[in-house]
Amino acid sequence: MKKSLTLYWRNVKKSPAFFAINLLGMTVGLVAFILINYYTIHQLSFNKSHDAFDNLVRLTTKITNAGKVTHFAINAKIAAPEITDYFPEVKSFCRINSEPAVVAYDDKIFTEQSIYFADSTYDELFDLELISGSLDALSDPSSIVLTDSASQLYFGNTQSVGETIEIQSGRITKPFRVAAIVRLPPSNTSLRFDALASIQNTIETFGPSHGHLGAINSYLLLGNAASISLLEKKLPSFYEEKLGNLNGIVSYSLQPFGELYWQTDLSYDNGRRGNLDNVTILTWLSLFLLVLTVLNFMNLSTAAAFSRQKEVGVRKILGASKLSLATQAYFETFATVLLAILIATLISQFLMPWLNDFVGFHLQDAVTYLDLVSFLSIVWLVVSLISGAYLALYLANRKPLQNIEMGGTSMNANLTPKRILIALQFVVASMAISAVLIVQSQIDFMLNKNLGYQSEGLVNFIVDIPGMTTSQKQVLRDRVTNLSGVSNATLSLSQVAFEMPQMPMNMDRDSASNFQMINYQNVDANYLATFNIPILKGRAFSEGDSAKFIVNESAVEQLGFNSPETIIGETLNFSQAESSVRGQVVGVVPDFHFQSMHFEIQPLVFNKNDSDRLNFLTVALKPGDHQHILGQIESLWYELIPNSEFDYRYITDVNANQYAEEERLGQILNYTTGIIVLISALGMFGLTLFSANHKTKEIGIRKILGADVYQLILQMGKPMLILVIAGNLISLPFTYMLAKDWLTAFVYSDGIDFIAFVFAFLLSASIAIISIFYVVWRAANGNIVEALRHE
Repeated sequence: MKKSLTLYWRNVKKSPAFFAINLLGMTVGLVAFILINYYTIHQLSFNKSHDAFDNLVRLTTKITNAGKVTHFAINAKIAAPEITDYFPEVKSFCRINSEPAVVAYDDKIFTEQSIYFADSTYDELFDLELISGSLDALSDPSSIVLTDSASQLYFGNTQSVGETIEIQSGRITKPFRVAAIVRLPPSNTSLRFDALASIQNTIETFGPSHGHLGAINSYLLLGNAASISLLEKKLPSFYEEKLGNLNGIVSYSLQPFGELYWQTDLSYDNGRRGNLDNVTILTWLSLFLLVLTVLNFMNLSTAAAFSRQKEVGVRKILGASKLSLATQAYFETFATVLLAILIATLISQFLMPWLNDFVGFHLQDAVTYLDLVSFLSIVWLVVSLISGAYLALYLANRKPLQNIEMGGTSMNANLTPKRILIALQFVVASMAISAVLIVQSQIDFMLNKNLGYQSEGLVNFIVDIPGMTTSQKQVLRDRVTNLSGVSNATLSLSQVAFEMPQMPMNMDRDSASNFQMINYQNVDANYLATFNIPILKGRAFSEGDSAKFIVNESAVEQLGFNSPETIIGETLNFSQAESSVRGQVVGVVPDFHFQSMHFEIQPLVFNKNDSDRLNFLTVALKPGDHQHILGQIESLWYELIPNSEFDYRYITDVNANQYAEEERLGQILNYTTGIIVLISALGMFGLTLFSANHKTKEIGIRKILGADVYQLILQMGKPMLILVIAGNLISLPFTYMLAKDWLTAFVYSDGIDFIAFVFAFLLSASIAIISIFYVVWRAANGNIVEALRHE
């Protein structure tokens, strides 16, 4: 060990700059690899922290009619209890009604708090970690459970058992006594709340039968994982007995708990959703990055080995065996990789707070320090074995006299493996660079595409405030509209860029059973003008309208009409909560993107409605000083609604937030590509520097014979450019297939621009050219006499 360490240290001192380049390349690559895997491991561990993970399912609902199936994440309040009673395979159930709410304590108000109203079985299914108090609170409608972070926010401490807070949500406004404090659920779970109260507080606000889809998520605990498929097969018997006339229209499905985060095609699924394609891309990217790091290390290490061939030859003559030479090579590799891993681990831990903030998760929830040590130990072993293999085999198998005769002055022997390794470096670099450009192009396309309405200058305000009547909302709208900096304002049930409610609808000319599940939007008469949505046929709403409808082009088609003209004047029926609305279609608007471009434009029906279900005020600001105008709106707000918080969102920001995952992916790719370019540049610089050092005499002779600097650069750069071209050509089909697969997640995409591949080639070629130019220029402008004396 001591002898190996002495030899290692001697070689480091012999070429400190070269060692630093190699160590830096390995360290930078490992830092990126560690950080990316922190994120991907966290994402892939989603919902697995619950003890009953394998046996948990969410009960979902399917509505089937007219050959169309609509899949909902929610269901009727009686579904889970009845299924649990009917099937012995179901051990327990828990229903959750998730409500955004306002929490009030003394004179403090906390907005956008996530309140869960749940059955008392919540802890049985989802493992609450109790800090203080009693979980019996979930059986008491007047008690509430807080997370430690919520208690800290509201009271400044986690000792708040016995305190009283007021909850104000769309369904209730009442005081609650804090009965327990629990640990905030980890960030890798779909069920993350600030407070937890009994579902008895809200359950009566939902319809009583299977046909009423309330905002309830229902979870079932099964005896074992095998029960899932068996229970699915038995569900038809339940429909026949319990659903009556709804059998064949309403059905239930079981969604494994592990799929909640990844399945994105369910309506009314308001939980945070992941993108498995993006995680797959990042997983492959981290592997490419590790491969590039290893290739770079192998290239630089084997290049350095040429200067040690005379030393190796002498050692062989003095009796050193192949095994001892290979062992020394591996010792040096293991030592360098270990040093790089230790430095990379320290840097990654230093960067972890920034990464947590960047991705919006506490990534350490999924990776403990023991996991990290185990993971990095495996990485150390694998990377060292692979990185040192070529070096160890090369040094051990050289003949002693051949090593001595070469004296470390030639780099032309056995270059085929090295050319392959360099070409592979450029394959990986080219794939990463072109992938980044394709992702960024798609993000820019989504952010800048014409949505079919005017989003610039639109600002949203939530007016779903407990106790605020429709007339008060209308007064606020009218007062805001009269401000000089406002062109229009409107009230609506939902805001664009979010999922619209869906209701069963049918035309008067059809039978009542032939309904369609269609998105709807309650609006006032100003809605279309505020959003600058044109009328295609018919007319817009007027103030005197009641029970009138405007539909988009997709709704015209789904409701069975051939053209927009033919639906004007027809009577439409739809169910809204406990009542039905029947009215005339007065207009048709063009299709527009009221949801993200992940989804195809869906049918949409506007209902002129002046009920209390107008939750959002949208204001169209005139060009100018928006902050001044918003200040005027704020003054009006506190004049009319003094006990509520003034908050707003620009529609452009809301739209951009739909693509946060893709934008985050693009930023990660940008950072990673920068690292790939840096590693490639370090490797190319090191290789060229070493090559030039060993061709110093050749460069000197060529200069005496009349060669200028540019001829020398061409002479040394031509083989490298061939490898750059080869690497880019090899990467092109693989990158194209991966990009094409990723773009299938978007109904609307910008396609693949081959400029991305051209740019990737130009950038990778530039890395090689700049490295070669600098090193050869430096060598060619040195002292010729010294060059000729070089050995």
